[in-house]
Amino acid sequence: MRQTRLESFVESCLNVGSGFVVSLLVWRYFVVPYLGITVSWHTNIVVTTIFTVVSIARGFIWRRLFNAAVHKRVHAALQECRMVRAMLRPAPVETLHLCPGCNSWAPFPGECPACGRFER
Repeated sequence: MRQTRLESFVESCLNVGSGFVVSLLVWRYFVVPYLGITVSWHTNIVVTTIFTVVSIARGFIWRRLFNAAVHKRVHAALQECRMVRAMLRPAPVETLHLCPGCNSWAPFPGECPACGRFER
């Protein structure tokens, strides 16, 4: 199942938006006190917002590229499997019969490809 561009964008925004909140809180309450850095809430939010916008764009682009590339490869592989299965699938035994005219296998009902005799 493929995602639409809008679905990819919404998923990327939710993913990065939750990351924004987590990174903002981790930075403010764990990293800043541990490193002893003084950063205002405004500066913290501006820097985190810049990285969040870049992350949304990056995630959206990678998802679209990945979906397109993987979808094409999977679709091609499935088509190839279907073609191989169709080629390997034997004809049902009940649709063939031994032609009494030339003693070769022929479709039933139908015309024998070897001698042209028609069986019903």
